[in-house]
Amino acid sequence: MILASQIWPLLSEVIQFTHFYNVIQANKLSEAFNAEFCFVMPHVCEKQNEGFYDFLALIDEVSRIADKASHGPAGSGWRCLVHYGQIIASK
Repeated sequence: MILASQIWPLLSEVIQFTHFYNVIQANKLSEAFNAEFCFVMPHVCEKQNEGFYDFLALIDEVSRIADKASHGPAGSGWRCLVHYGQIIASK
């Protein structure tokens, strides 16, 4: 986020030029890859998602991480990163 706050004008221009709005396009290939990766390495996915949502092994079922991963990061857009960068830059 700190990096985004330093380069948000450039990020915004690149996004507008390329029309590439999603961090990772949600399609069958990315869904299958994410699901398989998190099935094989659930603890890596758990660590990767820290900070994005609260995962508690006492409550959340580790065996379901692969299913969750098959649906993400759908909806995660670069414009959100630009927006957070603007917020940080403006303090």
